[in-house]
Amino acid sequence: MRRLRRKLRTTWTRIRATKGLGRDLAVVAGLIVLASAVGGFILSHQRVSFPWQEKVSYRADFEEAPGVAPGQGQEVRIAGVPVGEITKADITGDGRARLTLSLKKRYGTVYANARAFLRPKSQLNEMYVFLDPGGKPAKVLEPGSVLPLAQTTRPIQLDEVLS
Repeated sequence: MRRLRRKLRTTWTRIRATKGLGRDLAVVAGLIVLASAVGGFILSHQRVSFPWQEKVSYRADFEEAPGVAPGQGQEVRIAGVPVGEITKADITGDGRARLTLSLKKRYGTVYANARAFLRPKSQLNEMYVFLDPGGKPAKVLEPGSVLPLAQTTRPIQLDEVLS
């Protein structure tokens, strides 16, 4: 402990003895604090998924899933509020698209009568899933459960209409 005090006292003496060093260190410390605050603000307004956040995953079968690119931040919304994202897309044995929807734990209660709608976010065919989580009297689905094809809807593409 004494050794640490002695080192701190020596360092403080050197800082005070060198002209302008104290001011320069204060400016650097201020810039570090400012950069940390700005970085925290930017991250809080982005779709950042921290490893310690608890998530619940469900899967939904769709006839097709055009424009879905998992891992690109495509949202899952409940009542227009982003509550999760599409994390995985697979093809089932019968040729259907199966999307894995990862939801924040506090929004993770999904019932057996839930419905999922694949909707375009923009004209560029960027998609999101609108999830109606259902409600009682249906039972609560276990995490990892699959919403069947009968409870999902995909968008009709322009080329389908014109052909």
